[in-house]
This record gives sequence, C-alpha cells and structure tokens, in this order.
Amino acid sequence: MKMTHRVTIPTTLLVLLTTTACNSSDQQLAEFSERAARRQQLQNETIAKQSEAIIDVNRRSADATKALVDADAAARRELIRAQHQLNSEVHTERANVDRQREQLALEHREIAAQRNRDPMIAAAIEGAFLLIACLAPLILVAYALSRLDRGGDAAEELGEILLKELVISDHNPKLPNSLLALENQRPAASSHDDCTSVD
Repeated sequence: MKMTHRVTIPTTLLVLLTTTACNSSDQQLAEFSERAARRQQLQNETIAKQSEAIIDVNRRSADATKALVDADAAARRELIRAQHQLNSEVHTERANVDRQREQLALEHREIAAQRNRDPMIAAAIEGAFLLIACLAPLILVAYALSRLDRGGDAAEELGEILLKELVISDHNPKLPNSLLALENQRPAASSHDDCTSVD
C-alpha cells in the first residue's frame, strides 16, 4: 500500500508539472521531476530488492524451521524406538532373572529335601542290615534244627561225629572231664546195644 502511494505521488507531480510548465521554469521543473522519478525508481528497485531479500530470508527461515521440525520429529521417533527397545530388553532381562531365581529356589528346595531324606534312607539301610545281622544266626539255627528233626539217626550220627572231632584222644587237655567220661561210656553202651541186638 505504501509502495503504491509513493509511486502515485511522483506521477501526479510529473503530470502537473508537464501541463503547467511552458517556459524555462517549466524545463527546470521537468528536470526536477525527472530526477525525482529516477530517485523514486531507484527507491522502488531498492524496496523491491529488500522485499525479495525478506521473502528469501522468510523462505529460508521456513525451510530451516521445517528441517528443524523434521529433525525434532525424527529424534523423537528414534527416542521412542530406543525407549521401547530398552523397555523390551529390561522386561526380557527381568523375566530371565525371575526364571533363574525360581530355578535357584527349586534347587534349594531339592537340596533341603535331599538333606532330610538322606539321613532317613541311611538309617533305614543301617536298620535293615542290623536286622539281617540279628536274624541270620536265628535263621541258621532254625535251618539246622529243621535238618536235625528230619533225619533222626542222622542227628545222632552227626552228634557222634562232632563229639569224636572234639575228643580226638585222651591227651587233649582242653576237653573237660565230663566229656571224657561221656566218651568212655559210649563204647560200653554201644557194645551193650550190639549184645541185645544179637539176642
């Protein structure tokens, strides 16, 4: 708007001066108006250049602002992506730690149960061996008695063989006197049995 006023004012002056001037003062007036027109044209060119420069600066500023906004948006997207990735890694790591903690607790429970169970198993095995050790002589005696009951004559023969083994000779100092007397009575009894059987 200011530019149109500046352009119209010198133009009207020029028209007025040219219509009214007829003599030398008219010529001076024409030169003055021509100079004024030139100055006005230079001012208009300067204003146009300044306007173009302002437009260029505004355009560059808009481009820089757009680039800055784009860079800020890209940085925010990168930050959000990094945040999501970090959250995901933290969640995965936390899940791994929780799983390892549960596994460690399970191992502790198993070790505690084994500590309680091992002494009981050892005591049971020890008791079983002790029971077997205590029952073994009884089972052996029961077996020997059952064999003696079945064989009547064989039991007597076994007893005589054992007695003869113990009494090898009269010179055995370890043999008690009662066993020696029993040994001496045995042949007499057996000869007596032989005599009765002959009758």
